[in-house]
Amino acid sequence: MTHYTFISRARNEGHIDIVPDQGDLTSYSIDRRTGWFSDKSTARIQKHVEGRTYEVGEASVRSDRVTCNGRSIRLHGKMFSSSETFVAPNNQKYKWSMDGAHGAHLRADKESTDTNIASYTAEHGPFKKPDELTVYGEGEMMMDEVVATAVYMARKVALKKKRRTSVAGAVIEFLGDGLGG
Repeated sequence: MTHYTFISRARNEGHIDIVPDQGDLTSYSIDRRTGWFSDKSTARIQKHVEGRTYEVGEASVRSDRVTCNGRSIRLHGKMFSSSETFVAPNNQKYKWSMDGAHGAHLRADKESTDTNIASYTAEHGPFKKPDELTVYGEGEMMMDEVVATAVYMARKVALKKKRRTSVAGAVIEFLGDGLGG
């Protein structure tokens, strides 16, 4: 099992480091645009190994596509579903299932298995515990794909969380206008 923490120096900064708990392992970083209308901007992913930096690829919520090590991965979701499936280089189908605005879990897309391959947990708690990614057994053999698709899912979860906040604010404003004014 490998556990990563997403670290950002500033809340709305476009650079995020994905750092393993064990310092001698591979780390990753994400760079993306921030500011107005950047919710669906493409995130560029890099891998850092023994002092060298390698391009892993990109994750785009706008096009539902992840590029990983030169390979284009299309994430497919069904209408009104919170799951996204993709085919890995080993030709096996995998499915990320969103857990509301709390995170997502990656499993092999088979009815017969319920084994977690990875779990992404979004920022949470009163002290804003940072995003985390835990990769289990089978996922460690395709770490770049797991990280790249997890970045994509992290963006989807963040968008869902933002929508929930916007809707809750609108409802409160509407009720406030109706009750107080």
